[in-house]
Amino acid sequence: SVNTMVAARVGSDDVTFAIGRSNVVWIDGVAASLTSPVVNLAGGALEKLSATSYRVIWNTGEELDITDDGSYLNATVSLPNSDAGKVQGLLGNDDGSAGNDLALPGGTVVANGTITYAELYGQYANSWRVTDGTSLMDYGAGQDTASWTNVNFPYNQIGLGNLPADAVQQALAAAIAAGITDPNLQQAAI
Repeated sequence: SVNTMVAARVGSDDVTFAIGRSNVVWIDGVAASLTSPVVNLAGGALEKLSATSYRVIWNTGEELDITDDGSYLNATVSLPNSDAGKVQGLLGNDDGSAGNDLALPGGTVVANGTITYAELYGQYANSWRVTDGTSLMDYGAGQDTASWTNVNFPYNQIGLGNLPADAVQQALAAAIAAGITDPNLQQAAI
């Protein structure tokens, strides 16, 4: 999947990034001209790194880097060590244990290290789906979360068995050469 809109709450300010609008960045529902390379926010700052790259920095040390790649947004989240085990969501809880990262919003672990396709794109994905009540996004007239949600994605389950065996072996060799020794992480890397 690709990101076409990303939002973040920084203190009491909401910052959104979206492709297809004249100003990629909006702050609190208003297009931001970003005439200054740094915009102070209620709980941090927004930096314009280049014509297509931005960084949101929270006063607590978290960072969100956004790059506008034309047809999609690349988003990278960085957490300080002090957040370890204190976060939740699609990226896990950052406590150093991959086995409990796939958890529902209430903390119930869906899978302890392994998860089926149906679990991942069913119960787990739906539990983290943004609703109209929780969304920080700036939608166009007549749009809401349903306008941006495709519950049928991904369309097909693709496994390693669908790929050429030599390509899988090359990818496995690259994972091992990179120092990945855990079989589950090797499979994920492939």
